[in-house]
Amino acid sequence: PPTGTLSCSKCEQPPRAGEALRTCSGCSIAKYCSRACQKADYAEHRVVCETFAATRNRAQRSLVNAATRGCLPEVAALMAAGAG
Repeated sequence: PPTGTLSCSKCEQPPRAGEALRTCSGCSIAKYCSRACQKADYAEHRVVCETFAATRNRAQRSLVNAATRGCLPEVAALMAAGAG
């Protein structure tokens, strides 16, 4: 599981000097020092990743639907909640 932004979610090592941790493109939460760590963590991380990604996608769809309907109070509430 993610241990924070200062260390790799798999090996828990900080990034090498001059390098940044790579962010999981699925959930944008897990951070990895290398592709190898990301691949090694996938089986365990997959469930969490898919849950976060699905939640984010639902929130974004809700935002688009509210904007399409012209419901500005709902758009404002969704944006405040981080749906954008």
